[in-house]
Amino acid sequence: MNGIGPNPARQAAAAASIPLTTPAVTVNNLCLSGLQAIIDADRLIKSGEADIVVAGGMESMTCAPYIVRGARGGLRYGAASLEDALDRDALICAFDEVSMGEATDRYVQGTDLDRAGQDAFAARSHELAAAALKRRGRGVGAAALCGGGGQGNALIIRR
Repeated sequence: MNGIGPNPARQAAAAASIPLTTPAVTVNNLCLSGLQAIIDADRLIKSGEADIVVAGGMESMTCAPYIVRGARGGLRYGAASLEDALDRDALICAFDEVSMGEATDRYVQGTDLDRAGQDAFAARSHELAAAALKRRGRGVGAAALCGGGGQGNALIIRR
């Protein structure tokens, strides 16, 4: 979430006319931040700390910057190279220096998790979400926000 300003959760809340007196927390896991935000929201409600929580995710590979190591302290002599933060911080496993997909397949070997099981879990999750939205009726539960092709425009679809 580099280059979009501090606390994107606060920015999103303000853009949605949620008062600045309402707490806003940004979760930055690079992947699954939205899911973690929903898990955290569930905990807040179950613990009684909150009655209503707005949770969502906003990861953007398009906004990943390039990094010049040492530039902040001042480069003195010689060439400086650019590192793609998308590679360094998102798509390449920090432990094995292979793609995250390859790392996942590698790390689940010897467990009950396989690609077919993961796909089935994801499909079931979508089915449950769709059923929950249908049970709750129109205008309650969820709103999908889709980026405008990386141009900073948002399309809000209300269900």
